[in-house]
Amino acid sequence: MSRYERAAAQAVGTGTHDPVEVRWGTVVVRVHTSSAWVRHYVADQHHLVEPRSLGGVAPHTVDLFAVADAALLADVKAHLADRAAAVREAFAGESYRFAQLAASETALLADRPTMYDHALLTRDFLSWVVLAARSQDLGLLVTRTIREIVREDLLARGAVMFHAGAAELSDKHGLFLAGPSGAGKTSAALRAALGGGLVVGTDRTLLLAHGGQWFAVGLPMSTRLGPGSASALGIASAMDGHIPIRSTLSQPGTPQSGPDKLSLSNAEVYAALGCGFTPTTPIESLLVLQPSPDVSPRVTDVDPAEAVGHLAEHLLSPDPAYRSRWLAAQPDAATTADPRALAAAIVAQLPVAQVVWDPVLHCDDGAATLLSRHSRRSGSGLAVGLGGTVGGQ
Repeated sequence: MSRYERAAAQAVGTGTHDPVEVRWGTVVVRVHTSSAWVRHYVADQHHLVEPRSLGGVAPHTVDLFAVADAALLADVKAHLADRAAAVREAFAGESYRFAQLAASETALLADRPTMYDHALLTRDFLSWVVLAARSQDLGLLVTRTIREIVREDLLARGAVMFHAGAAELSDKHGLFLAGPSGAGKTSAALRAALGGGLVVGTDRTLLLAHGGQWFAVGLPMSTRLGPGSASALGIASAMDGHIPIRSTLSQPGTPQSGPDKLSLSNAEVYAALGCGFTPTTPIESLLVLQPSPDVSPRVTDVDPAEAVGHLAEHLLSPDPAYRSRWLAAQPDAATTADPRALAAAIVAQLPVAQVVWDPVLHCDDGAATLLSRHSRRSGSGLAVGLGGTVGGQ
């Protein structure tokens, strides 16, 4: 029995638990584990009010087996000790040693085991084992792997990633919210949901062309809020006495979202505010948020010639945090296309507006109304379909 098979068998256990299914746009990830804590953690992080897929798209199904077994992990390390290994950089400062365990078995071994000692095993790059040394690390490692599975699938379909949030208003109008850190992307998405809409993404969101439309697909990740935003939204008081599930995983050397930032799961945001999440929504126009203190909030349509620069600034090509397509059979940079060319292809089909505001002052109960004050363009068909190219990608 291969190491992959041994780990998968442990994860399935007696088979009395159904896998936890994460349905995220173009992917269905089935998480198999005998750990009740991991099942709870995964379900909490990926809680969706509307688990949508893109119409007409058959989602890819991925099986993910999660197990903590220090002895089996030590065996994997020993087997790889004398083998030539490539290095795949996953995140800034984090990488994996990539090597063959056997003819039909591949391993990605964490290069910084003092943080999260683990390996990823696969036979076909379609199903994965998350093998950890410590059970308390397993939930976080599974959610990170799910996030990368979603990202890899979308990039392979021609999607492009932005430093952006996204939301759907109560009238089903999709808002794409690009902007720098501190521009109010997360707060704006949550305000839209509080007004009867849905949150799609909070910090990193992809745009995918399909069936004559552009769709925003949020990258599954924790919702991170600074103290001012948390207080203004009412989360600080609603969470009084509650320890966020993400905080239970902190350990020395763990990267944090900021010294004062609160990291919440989808289920925690829903419980605290009633804000529901969905993985995707069609987009009719794009908003670029520009923070500016002590100004009256204003929304201005941007001429297409200028909109390219506004949008390209927030297009993560390449992404400074997600360094490569590290779960791909043939990894490469997420995209080598010119960001301006990608932005031009998008702006040719979608109008862009700029929102100048102070998010601390203006991201209040009237934010959804403010953000919906921009032009909408109709009747512009897309020449790009699923599996096609955008800007030469």
